[in-house]
Amino acid sequence: MAAFSTGQVVFAKIIGLGMLTAITVDAALVRTLLVPATMRLLGRWNWWAPPSLARAHGRYGIRETTEPAPTPPQPSPAQ
Repeated sequence: MAAFSTGQVVFAKIIGLGMLTAITVDAALVRTLLVPATMRLLGRWNWWAPPSLARAHGRYGIRETTEPAPTPPQPSPAQ
């Protein structure tokens, strides 16, 4: 960007300044405000996996938390 912005060709300077503006807006606005706000609004819908990946996670016991997997309820003995 610096090479574009400090060059002698006006068109190259415009490209350099445009890239600088785009990266600044992306870093300042999108990544600090819009992405966290969108993740907060989506909640659980934000974390999804394609069906094949979800099956692989279930098969190999890969979890997002460190808590142990819940055990299924055991049937009570007949009385």
